[in-house]
Amino acid sequence: MLVTAVTVGVGLVVSSTPSSAAPGASFRNPIVGTPNSADPWLGYHNGNYYYTATTWTGNIYIRKASTLGGLRTAPETRVFTMSQANATSNMWAPSMHLLNGPNGQRWYLYYSAGPSACCGGQRQHVPGTCRSSR
Repeated sequence: MLVTAVTVGVGLVVSSTPSSAAPGASFRNPIVGTPNSADPWLGYHNGNYYYTATTWTGNIYIRKASTLGGLRTAPETRVFTMSQANATSNMWAPSMHLLNGPNGQRWYLYYSAGPSACCGGQRQHVPGTCRSSR
């Protein structure tokens, strides 16, 4: 077996003046407005769109609608409440994943959470699963 190694030189440029981004237009989530629009996750399954996002409350809500526009006014269903009191404001980025496992196809809810002193103890969590409604 022949192994070829390639070495690439990388230059490092250091500036004593801090850089900043050029001013630009602000962005608003076109699907769901504040406060439940940070770190959005959007999925499509069996004819419906599903939406969840960071709420800054210690709760995870899911919206379901047959159209993207319908998510804006779709009711929120609370699917998880953080029981660790000091982490309720430090729970971010919920996402849902439909995976096949030994018990069939199931939804897995992931989120990141950690102690109230941000952010060294932040970890991914999966509170549980529920069956797919095929």
